[in-house]
Amino acid sequence: MTAFDYVVLGIFGLSIIVSVWRGAVREILALAAWVIAFLAAQGYASSLAAYLPAALSNPALRLFAGFVIAFMLAFLVS
Repeated sequence: MTAFDYVVLGIFGLSIIVSVWRGAVREILALAAWVIAFLAAQGYASSLAAYLPAALSNPALRLFAGFVIAFMLAFLVS
């Protein structure tokens, strides 16, 4: 193999390493967004449930709806 071949292989290798790194960072940040959204929803679900209309008379259903709304909002923000 010539020096040119080694340079091309080095560029390919570096490109692969950078691509894997970028993908790993993107996936780690996506997973962190899910965890943060879950924790935020858990913390704010009861506060948000208090603002839901009285049409949801079941408190458990109101809390669940508050959790879902808080999770969706937190996930969209992150």
